[in-house]
Amino acid sequence: MVAPLLEALSWFTVLPVRVTAPRGLAACVPALPAVGLVVGGIAALSGAAAGHTDPYLGGVVATVVGLGLTGLIHLDGVADLADGLAASHLDPGRRLVVMKDPHTGAMGAAAVALAVASRVVLLVAVASCGAWGALPLAAAWARLGAWGWAVTLPPLGDGMGYTLHHGAPRRGVARWGVALFLLSLWLAPAMALAPLPLLAWGGWLRRSLGGQNGDTLGAGIEVVELLLFATAVVGAGGG
Repeated sequence: MVAPLLEALSWFTVLPVRVTAPRGLAACVPALPAVGLVVGGIAALSGAAAGHTDPYLGGVVATVVGLGLTGLIHLDGVADLADGLAASHLDPGRRLVVMKDPHTGAMGAAAVALAVASRVVLLVAVASCGAWGALPLAAAWARLGAWGWAVTLPPLGDGMGYTLHHGAPRRGVARWGVALFLLSLWLAPAMALAPLPLLAWGGWLRRSLGGQNGDTLGAGIEVVELLLFATAVVGAGGG
């Protein structure tokens, strides 16, 4: 598990990880939930340390660290998906073309701003109620969702979604789900509700878009994390 985790960290974070025998993107996908535990754990520790001074500082630090560790790749998916949806309200055929465009439109910029603002507000609330244990779990659940969406939904064109759909293993998703469910019951019981937003996002992708690509996987990670942060705050009594 160590080698796939290191390779997954090299793909999905900015951590300076050396991989001596890379196996490719699809092969390291089973380590995605572990990447979430690492990223969320570092963000939680950083936010908790800063939160001793002030919960607002804790929320901001956790936001900066969490987003910084991923190199903002999931926010890029949020922007591309928002631009694609905005451009396709009259012509659905334009959706994928716009999503592949490297330029960010007004809708994409607005979606990113809303996502970052929501993350700050929710993590300030997390700092206020001390629910830091939910961060690594939320990050792990969201990445487990990306693995599940990739292998169960048809790919939209080529790219990351296509690569993961045809190359990533199916086995292991359920085992990770059980492990995270038990860990959630132990550390942050509200996180045991995580399968609900995972299933909801997958269902929305199937009904609205007909499948998945790299942008929808990244956007899904971001959306699920935000929903789970809110769930953690409610579960902790709102602070």
